[in-house]
Amino acid sequence: MITYLHHRVTQALFSSGYLGSNSALLITVSGGKDSLALLKIICEISLTYKWRIGVIHCDHKWREDSKLNTYSVYDFIQDLQIPFYLGVSQYKLHTEEESRLWRYTVFFNIADQYNYNIILTAHNLNDRVETMFYNLFRGTGVTGLSSLALSKQISNNISLLRPLLSISQFELAWFCRHFFLPVWSDSTNFNPIYCRNRIRQDLIPYIKHFFNPRVEEHINSFLDKITLQNIYLNKYGNLYFRRVVHSEYLALHTISFKHLHPLMQNLVLMHLLQYLNFSGKIEKLLPYVKKFISLTQYNNSAIKYGTILMVKKKYYLYICEQRQQNN
Repeated sequence: MITYLHHRVTQALFSSGYLGSNSALLITVSGGKDSLALLKIICEISLTYKWRIGVIHCDHKWREDSKLNTYSVYDFIQDLQIPFYLGVSQYKLHTEEESRLWRYTVFFNIADQYNYNIILTAHNLNDRVETMFYNLFRGTGVTGLSSLALSKQISNNISLLRPLLSISQFELAWFCRHFFLPVWSDSTNFNPIYCRNRIRQDLIPYIKHFFNPRVEEHINSFLDKITLQNIYLNKYGNLYFRRVVHSEYLALHTISFKHLHPLMQNLVLMHLLQYLNFSGKIEKLLPYVKKFISLTQYNNSAIKYGTILMVKKKYYLYICEQRQQNN
């Protein structure tokens, strides 16, 4: 049975521009309603487009029932007769951010190892709104507000797609009930120790009750506009990046950099730090790098921030990370 959600997901997938007739899709499945709905929809759509499909599940070992959760997902996947991959954390994960980084590392490694060119996650409209608040409270910029985009190029061979971003939790819950999908309730989603849960269970209901019952719809519209602005700005950010960053050494020409508008300075530095694999440290590093560039007394010198070493030599700034040597 084809529903309106099938059509909306199909439209979202093809609007990304990354899908082709020979695409291989790795679907991330937690066992919750969002990921099971996505899995069912993709499996049924793929009968038409002949995509190769695989499923990956990650066990963070946060809950006592995590193994039962894994078995539940595994049993459901076996009935579908598609490849199943399992990632199990070998060390204790302490924070939401640490867990997210570990999880995505597993996704990318499996996709690369087994030749999947598309990774699908089940983030929905509500997740997008929650992420905006979460990043806003951490002091993010405009780019961070719309960090949950429909698509993202990870490497030359792998892309990340989120085809449920315009679909609400209510619609996904209806879909799962309608098709009797074996949804696994994750108890950590109700634990107030996690910031996202407090946003979901306390903040957003408060805003809907006292300010605007359609707040999620309006924020989603706002994020669509921000995303368009970011696409436009990143286009020019890349242009200036090529002008002020050495193509071979990834060193920043400080004189040319100082003539840029402050907004373009931020974009160029963000691109540079991403190229240097400092994506997880951009928000913290950015003000320190800009301050180091502006202080003329530090010409032909070096400064250290944690494990990050910044060196100004003549006209160029070099940034690297010091690795600890094993004895």
